[in-house]
Amino acid sequence: MKDLNEAIAHYKQFKENKTRDKHMDGFEKVFREELPAKYELRKGFGIQETSYRKKKWDYSVWENSKLVGVIELKSLHKSADKNINNRQEEACQVLFIMTHRPSVKRSYFWIGDTLSENTKNRWEDFFQDCLSNKWYHSIGTLLLDGNEDRKSFKGMSIEDMFSLYNKEQQ
Repeated sequence: MKDLNEAIAHYKQFKENKTRDKHMDGFEKVFREELPAKYELRKGFGIQETSYRKKKWDYSVWENSKLVGVIELKSLHKSADKNINNRQEEACQVLFIMTHRPSVKRSYFWIGDTLSENTKNRWEDFFQDCLSNKWYHSIGTLLLDGNEDRKSFKGMSIEDMFSLYNKEQQ
């Protein structure tokens, strides 16, 4: 992933000012790189999930004019321990599209920035539940520390997140 370092640098530059999620914009190139060419990636497209609910997903994946996937992006750093329940409840909003549009692939991309081990463990357990219960088809994680090191939870890298689109190619 040639654009990942650039995306992380963009994230770090803008993470203190999360206005309109601009801090996550650098990952669009990374996602496009990972997504097979037959798919189109759209940013901020409103998806009618039910007759009574429309949601702007961070990204949606299209094959021609057919919606095939949605991707939600979140990051946590300073107030991670204080906001963990709120962020996890937000992630559970996927149940609307899961119930009413079950063929749409659901993915979640999350950055944990300099988090405590306890917080990391809580998120990893939550993400395992999300995958086990099939709330999300794939989850991509990026754990950053203060030393320029980065890793992902097992089976939850950016490549893992997009593997569900690559499997269709085989």
